[in-house]
Amino acid sequence: MPATSHRCYDAVVVGARPAGAATGMLLARAGLRVLIVDRSQYGADTMSTHALMRAGVLQLARWGLLDRLITAGTPPVRHATFYVGSDRTTIPIKPANGVDALYAPRRTILDPILADAAADAGAEIHHGVTVKGLQYDSSGRVTGVIGHDRSGRPVAARARITVGADGMGSRVAHWVGAPTDHMGVAAGAVAYGYWPGLPTDGYEWYFRPGAAAGAIPTNHGLTCVFAATTRDRFRRDLTRDPATGFRHLLAAAAPELAGRLADASPAGPLRRFPGRPGHLRRAAGPGWALVGDAGYYKDPSPPTASPTRCATPNCSPAPSPPRSQVTTATRQPHFPATRPLATVSRSRCSGSPTPSPPTPGTPCKSAHC
Repeated sequence: MPATSHRCYDAVVVGARPAGAATGMLLARAGLRVLIVDRSQYGADTMSTHALMRAGVLQLARWGLLDRLITAGTPPVRHATFYVGSDRTTIPIKPANGVDALYAPRRTILDPILADAAADAGAEIHHGVTVKGLQYDSSGRVTGVIGHDRSGRPVAARARITVGADGMGSRVAHWVGAPTDHMGVAAGAVAYGYWPGLPTDGYEWYFRPGAAAGAIPTNHGLTCVFAATTRDRFRRDLTRDPATGFRHLLAAAAPELAGRLADASPAGPLRRFPGRPGHLRRAAGPGWALVGDAGYYKDPSPPTASPTRCATPNCSPAPSPPRSQVTTATRQPHFPATRPLATVSRSRCSGSPTPSPPTPGTPCKSAHC
């Protein structure tokens, strides 16, 4: 992208992974001028066990993107099997709302599909751009971003709203001082890899005290196999010798699955995530908003959790409590700043040319910001 952008956008989205690309796509489809930037390369892989449940597949179908996922060779998952100790329960995926299967696309497949959809909708998208800070007006309202491209050239862009879609360690959240309204007190740790030629029968989930595991069929004939445990056990068993520690943990969580992998080798190194407590951050403020893990991150692999906690692929969200029973703990937060986001008028960014952006790091005093 140009070293400096003389165009005023309705929204600048920091992050072009699923949360950012989807947000940018929807805003662009609503007629807004959208810029999406991401420091990674287009189509780059990232840490993810990528099993989509019905809600995720349904969104892709509603957005007209599910066919692209299927065309890419993502295998359909038509049932899920839960192993809790010695008990086994298989749940078929019930066709509903145009969804008759689940999918677990590799992020090298899913992320480009969403990025391309954002571009098709009219969003301007640039990879290899690192955001190093925000611009502000004299009142402290966020008015855009500053950073550099992959060659080190400075980049600046102005927008009426800046959206942080930059993950659980969001720098946007840090820069705006977004408070954490709720913080988890525990976290599970996970290690996973990809095995070729492993026969699987849909999603497989295994639960035992202190450990969990799963097998997830994905693209290119590979199956993602993961094992999760407590952070203490992870540090003890999977730090010095990850391969041996992984096999021991998998045997504890899923003996049958471990047996199927006894003589097999993964296609590439294991990937490890030491765990991080979940958080719910304040998701909007003057000129900024947070989406995806930047605003809300939920521990994906609690090893001692019961799979009955709405983990089945057909479950629906719990019904809302009666209004008289809603407390501050259950009431959904109200963020007025996000309400007009999809109805922003383009008039303030069109017409006569807008002034050049301010020097990086200085307040943006233009009326167009």
